[in-house]
Amino acid sequence: SEGLRFVPGISLQRANGASYAAGSLTLAYETGAFAAWLGGSYGDQLRPAFLVLESASNLAEKSAYSAWLGARFSLPRGFALQAGYELQQLTATTGASSLAHTFSLGFSWSGKP
Repeated sequence: SEGLRFVPGISLQRANGASYAAGSLTLAYETGAFAAWLGGSYGDQLRPAFLVLESASNLAEKSAYSAWLGARFSLPRGFALQAGYELQQLTATTGASSLAHTFSLGFSWSGKP
């Protein structure tokens, strides 16, 4: 659907004998040839997967919060170009924390001209 929308989310996990919960909110704008999104999450997650962002983490550290942004541009003949950025605050079991920066660039073809 075209236009501006808010996309809320919630994550409940149980892993390694511990429970994790987080919430997220994304602001998305979409037209026929262009889409953009900006969002974030807060709360502990272990190996979070953001399927709508095509992002999955397989890190041993917990993610306490994250933020993301991206855009997709439709090209002629069913092709599209997508770019994104994600920031995650990670906490190791030792208590040490760090920031993970992820940049992505994608190219797709829908098969529809």
